Amino acid sequence: MRGKGRAVDALVIVLLAVGAFVVWKWRIIDTATEPYWGGLDAGDFWAELYPGTMRAAAWWRAGIVPLWNPYQFCGHPYLATGIYGVLYPLNFLHLFLPSEVALEATIVMHLAIGGILMFAFARVLGLARPAAIGAGVVFLWSGFFVGEALWFPSAVASGTWLPLGLLAIEKIVRTRRVVWSAILAVAIALAFMGGWPQSWMYSLYALGVFAAVRIAGRLRTSAAEAVHVAALVGFGFVLSGPLMAVQLLPQLELQRLGPRRVGGLSAEQAVLLAPASPRWFLDQVLDSQPGGLKAGYVGVATLLAVALSVFAADRRGAVLAFWVIGLFSAGVALGVTSPLFQVHRTLPGMAWFRGPQRILYLYAVAAAVLAGIGLDVLMRARDGSSGTRRVAMLVVVVALAAIGGVAVAMPEQSLTYLVCGTVLCGAALVSGSPRLRGALVLSLVALVAWDLYRAVENRALHPYHDLSVYDGEKALWSFVEEHQRFDRTYIKSLYHLPAITPKMGTMREIYSITDYEPLTLRRYERFYRILESSHRPSAFTFMGDLLADPTIERFRLIDLMSVRFIIAKPSSGRFRQPLDSLAWAWRPHPELPSPGGYRLYENTNVLPRSYVAYDARYVSTEDEAFNAVSAPGFEPRISVVIEDTAAGAASQAALRPITPARIVRYDPTEVVVEADANSPGHLVLTDTFYPGWTATVDGIETSILQANYLFRAVAVGAGRHTVAFRYTPASFRLGLAVTMLSLLLVGAIVLHDRRSRSSRFVARSL
Repeated sequence: MRGKGRAVDALVIVLLAVGAFVVWKWRIIDTATEPYWGGLDAGDFWAELYPGTMRAAAWWRAGIVPLWNPYQFCGHPYLATGIYGVLYPLNFLHLFLPSEVALEATIVMHLAIGGILMFAFARVLGLARPAAIGAGVVFLWSGFFVGEALWFPSAVASGTWLPLGLLAIEKIVRTRRVVWSAILAVAIALAFMGGWPQSWMYSLYALGVFAAVRIAGRLRTSAAEAVHVAALVGFGFVLSGPLMAVQLLPQLELQRLGPRRVGGLSAEQAVLLAPASPRWFLDQVLDSQPGGLKAGYVGVATLLAVALSVFAADRRGAVLAFWVIGLFSAGVALGVTSPLFQVHRTLPGMAWFRGPQRILYLYAVAAAVLAGIGLDVLMRARDGSSGTRRVAMLVVVVALAAIGGVAVAMPEQSLTYLVCGTVLCGAALVSGSPRLRGALVLSLVALVAWDLYRAVENRALHPYHDLSVYDGEKALWSFVEEHQRFDRTYIKSLYHLPAITPKMGTMREIYSITDYEPLTLRRYERFYRILESSHRPSAFTFMGDLLADPTIERFRLIDLMSVRFIIAKPSSGRFRQPLDSLAWAWRPHPELPSPGGYRLYENTNVLPRSYVAYDARYVSTEDEAFNAVSAPGFEPRISVVIEDTAAGAASQAALRPITPARIVRYDPTEVVVEADANSPGHLVLTDTFYPGWTATVDGIETSILQANYLFRAVAVGAGRHTVAFRYTPASFRLGLAVTMLSLLLVGAIVLHDRRSRSSRFVARSL
């Protein structure tokens, strides 16, 4: 029987994997017909995820660890952004497949793994196989999980691992084996490495609630056991930190220096574009009509099974935990109209992210688990249950159906699912045949699966469908690629269309000063804002966008970034004419057609990417540096502003023009410059000043100074010099060492557990 059960479980796993492929193929890919800008469902897929993962994969294949990206801003830490899952193990497919294919393959893989892990967790809870299948189906095909697959693969990757963490906690409670602490740590670390810390943070809270409830349950029977379980769970949480240190430490370093640093989001920024209406939530929960993103949809009949979970007397701990998780997440998703939203803002880490509706991820998880428990209640309705209890269950089901059919407005299709689900639940409750109940429960699972399958209908095209949309302005990009040398380009774009996306620099290896990046540097936000004339609403967070206005005097500061080209749309002459007066010349190349009406402007007097400046103005604070470079009289072709906190640093007055230097090697993590200095001065490289960069002058290590507010400089003497800049961040090196040691510890724990179990098996055999 045991072998037969394993065979059935294996078949279920295969069917869940097939189900992941089915929903991807026929509800995400084949239904897509519209360019992504026809609806925002896949906007970030085109503008952010594909360009970012494609470039990271290209670097990996070239043997380069993607630590630094020279093609965004004036250089930016790449691994530290986190969102591209640079070190996430399940992104290995990008090494062998084109990125547009690998992205879709990883989506299918994560959908399948999520459903399988939820099925496994349900089985560990002791649910009957049909009920566990139901839990897996609800999670795999939930509106949140599949909805994120439409446009944000990183959220799918991070959201996959919560069922594994829940399973590990349940195993710790039941077996008190340290190996499950290690598995809990791996689940938490994988969720973070997947690239979406918002889902990871929500997972931590869900795991904490579940663990607290289960430990409290043990406390009623044995205080010693409860303490032991708490210690093992705590060890799992603690161990997860070192396991993900290789990603965590660089990411924390970047967040500390950025506008979205920990605690940096206001309530206004957090709720931007977030729903704030009970009607919206009801639509999410009850609208089964085919459509795009429905983060709160888990199936209409699923709600009946969720309601029946309260009758699972032998699983009160799990029921309590997931009702708390589900209700809390639903309340927070309503936004500022809900008191729970204000409560959640006070919890550590919860105020770090935008879009509180994404907490519906936990609603989907809770619904899947509770539905599985409710289906198990149906399966065992006659196993020792009194007639009164069965009548109570039937009353609950019928009452919910009546309320849904009369008091709540829902589509006719949803009402049909509700009626069918009610009939199946009622039949299972009155049936005296275990086999018939099993068949009825499986029929209910099939109904839910069909409902969830039909509810998804993606209309937005993915890069997988057609990469040619990136080539709409190919002539412009090809010209810049051919002529840029090391100079930079400003892409003035309000809309992230594939043909003119801010990440086109990353895609085509163009040195672009604008980008679309959640984690940026605070200094860039401050610097870019003074290049604009329009006021930015405080609700919008800085993500690398720049709407520079050439009619204002401060526009001249764009030259500090060695910008040679501007790609923009002329607007009634407001853009072209001021550029002419700033020693810029519009190059109306007839061989550069632009379907979007963009024009190419070229700076005829671009500031070199590297040069020696002889007039140094020392300041001691960031504010002083900002004021100095933005002062009307500042001339970067003569002077350089150096930040040096050393007391008594004296400015060097040598009013002679800068001397251009030669970049002889330029790799993402290494830049080599040769310079001929007429006298002592500072070699300036207009690349971002950032922790982790080191420098040598003629092979001798020297300090890097922050120059002109954003950039790097080193002191040099008169004569010819070779200056090498290398990016070897301590945050990455330390994180890598800690992660490797932690992996060894996990391996040792697993090996010790296997040996202990083998020894006990041999002892029992003798």
